[in-house]
Amino acid sequence: MATTTTGHPVTLALSGVVAIGAWAGGILLTVGVIDFGADVTSRLPFSSTAFAAIALLLFVAVPMTLTAWLCARHNAYWRVAGAGAGAMLIGWILVQLALIQTFSWLQPVMAAAGCAVLMSALSRGARR
Repeated sequence: MATTTTGHPVTLALSGVVAIGAWAGGILLTVGVIDFGADVTSRLPFSSTAFAAIALLLFVAVPMTLTAWLCARHNAYWRVAGAGAGAMLIGWILVQLALIQTFSWLQPVMAAAGCAVLMSALSRGARR
C-alpha cells in the first residue's frame, strides 16, 4: 500500500457525502421509492429505472466510495481516484441532462461537488 500522501480532508468529506447519497439514490430508485414519472422514465436507456440505478452505482457511488476510502486510509492513490470520481460525476450530470432533459436543483450541486473533488485531487496545495 502506498502511503506517501495524506488524503485531503475536503476530498474525503465531499466524496463520502456524495457516495452515501449515490448509494441511497441507487437503492431507493431500484426498490421504487424514487419515481421519475412516466415521461422521464421513458427517456432513460431501456426505459428502465433499474438500469439507471445500476449506472448511478457504477459511475458515481463506487468511484466516490473508493476515493473516500483511499483518503481515509492516507493512500497516495487518492488523487487518481478523486480525479476520476470527480470527472465521472461531472460526466454523469451532463449525460443525465442530455438524456432526461429535466432540470433539478441537485444537478448543479452535484456538478459543483464533482468539480470540487476533481480540483482537490489535482491541486498541488494538498498536503504531501
